[in-house]
Amino acid sequence: MTLRASIQPVRTAGDGEIPLPDNPQQASWPDSSVTPGERGTAILAGHVDSTAGPAAFYNLSAVKPGMPVTVSRKDGSTAHFTIDAVAVYPKDDFPSSTVYGPTPGPSLRLITCTGWNADTREYHDNVVVYATPHTRPPSR
Repeated sequence: MTLRASIQPVRTAGDGEIPLPDNPQQASWPDSSVTPGERGTAILAGHVDSTAGPAAFYNLSAVKPGMPVTVSRKDGSTAHFTIDAVAVYPKDDFPSSTVYGPTPGPSLRLITCTGWNADTREYHDNVVVYATPHTRPPSR
């Protein structure tokens, strides 16, 4: 499975919310986040879909622990991660400190919406993918 998105740096809102890019094929990288692969928690958030159809993180809820994640960085280097866990949280009870909190080493969080409610015409949940680095891509 492949998820592709160019990364758009964004300013974290005063309330801590991460604005998503206007282009649904991009992912937001908040200014409060470290560069993926650096020590700390790197955050990438993207749309699941748009009025035009599937967006950058459309298949995010289908990823599984053990799958690889590769992030191409602006400096030309690549950070390689392995998915450790996938969790779904209600938007009205989102565990910000768990998702965004500090980590002792490099970590990556990929975030999008899930739980479409046709009656309210909005998503009620977020899927969060937790990943940690590995030094080279796993063999297939």
